[in-house]
Amino acid sequence: MQRCLVNYRIVYLLLTLLCGPILFGDAWAEGLAYRWKVGDQFAYQVKIEVDKPDEVETYEGVLRYEVNQSDDRWSQLTFRGGMPKQSKRKAQYQTRDPREMIIRMPSFPDPFARNRFAGTSSTTNKLTISSTGETVAMEGDSQLPYLIGNISQLPFEHLQGSGGNGNADAWQIVGDITVEQSDGQSRSMFPSAFGQQAPRKVRTASEQTSFQLQGIEGSLKTFKKTYLLKAPPIGDKAAYSIQGQGTWVFDAVKQRPHSLRFEQSLMTEDSNVSVRVPIKITYDLLSEEQLAEMDRESTERREKMARDAEERKRQQETPLTIGEQRLALKSLASGNDAQLVQTLNELAQKNLQNPDPKIVAAIEKRLNDPNRAVASSADRAMKAWSPVYEETVKLNQAYHDRSSPVDSTGLRVQSTRQLFGGQIIQAQNHGSFWYPAEVMELLPRNRVLAKMRGGSREEIVLDLTKIQLAPDLVDQPARPSRSSRSPSSRSTPSPFEPETDTESEDHPWTDVTGKHKIEAEFIEISGDSVKLKRVDGKEIIVPLEKLSQSDQQRAKALQDAIEADDNPFD
Repeated sequence: MQRCLVNYRIVYLLLTLLCGPILFGDAWAEGLAYRWKVGDQFAYQVKIEVDKPDEVETYEGVLRYEVNQSDDRWSQLTFRGGMPKQSKRKAQYQTRDPREMIIRMPSFPDPFARNRFAGTSSTTNKLTISSTGETVAMEGDSQLPYLIGNISQLPFEHLQGSGGNGNADAWQIVGDITVEQSDGQSRSMFPSAFGQQAPRKVRTASEQTSFQLQGIEGSLKTFKKTYLLKAPPIGDKAAYSIQGQGTWVFDAVKQRPHSLRFEQSLMTEDSNVSVRVPIKITYDLLSEEQLAEMDRESTERREKMARDAEERKRQQETPLTIGEQRLALKSLASGNDAQLVQTLNELAQKNLQNPDPKIVAAIEKRLNDPNRAVASSADRAMKAWSPVYEETVKLNQAYHDRSSPVDSTGLRVQSTRQLFGGQIIQAQNHGSFWYPAEVMELLPRNRVLAKMRGGSREEIVLDLTKIQLAPDLVDQPARPSRSSRSPSSRSTPSPFEPETDTESEDHPWTDVTGKHKIEAEFIEISGDSVKLKRVDGKEIIVPLEKLSQSDQQRAKALQDAIEADDNPFD
């Protein structure tokens, strides 16, 4: 789905800065100007409702401003605020059957949404606004979807038309805006640290905003506002437009917007499908008393959260009394699943320095409980009561069926006698990182056939310098006893070679396609072929290139070992 980023740096054919005070003098004389004092603070309660075909999205929050610098022409403000999104599905689409939902859901091309908009969470912007309402500089991002733009700029309308078109009672703004459309799933608006960035395309849309004075009540001037935006289709990009009207109220004494009641419709046309999305935008200037009350409530909430957090910490670190221990042990030994889950969940809230070993042992017995709810609660409780268990769980998650790098243990392997088939190790097959692996077979000359864990499942022959033991807490299969190992083909082991147990034992050999396998003993490599002895005693010759890559490496390693045995100087 495409995403759009509105760039509201509108290029106007405005007058030069030196002529500004003269041509906009009428507007300033009537009080239509943004002029504030350093230190001024004001805020707006804002609500935006988007009536989509299947659901209603509501964005609501408080926008706060503080004036940092100001003169007759420019003001620099710090904006803080955010408008979290809430969604409510319409009654006709509240169905549990996804197939029914697909059938009944109307097609809605949405070229305006991206994965995340900064305006939906708490954010900060720096704005520089001219006295006539033009945003001449901005640091930060506070975008909302549906071409609403930056919420930090939302209250501030332009107070004069392009080229001086209008007066203090009626004026019109005509210009173009640029819309950046980017494809892909990246959340970042900036280039990736690895040089990858979603492709972007810029579109131009025409924009027209008109204001007409409707009435004056004290310092408040009420204007009728109309708005029109059009973007024609370009190639496979949908055409869209916005049309709306409402009332905008300006406080001529405080020289800031007072309120807005505005309704507009966003319309898209794509592949002969037209969709209309009504959008309501309202805001009100908060009084000093309202702002002070909000600050007081916010302070009270923060203080209460701090007290609650401190109380939770105290309860987590308070040891169980003797009576509580007895009740917990009795519950953990019971067969009442509901009681078990409740007790385990209560124990999971604890964070004790010296957990009772009896409680730990009782929790551990429930880890494999046939009731999944009991076992899951026991797992959470065990992590709280046994740091070793929590570390063990994390390590085993990292070493089993994961292909991500793991921390180096530094536990070097000095001899294949330390290893056995099926053992979990860490291997360095590429670069300097260590990855989880499994010992498949011990080879002569201190080599190991290992299978990488995770997605690749690659088999590779490694020497001992590329292998390290896994941490002790990693679960390992049972080590086979010495008596169960296959004998070596050599009657007298060489005193100069590390002991290996799989030099000539039967081994499953696989062809390059992976479809055919055979149990056979390696004899030798002759030319470009491998001689093998099947379990029935029959010798066969197989072209080396017909074997799988890992078996080719194994055959070469075994041949190297045979040739080394024949070399008295090796």
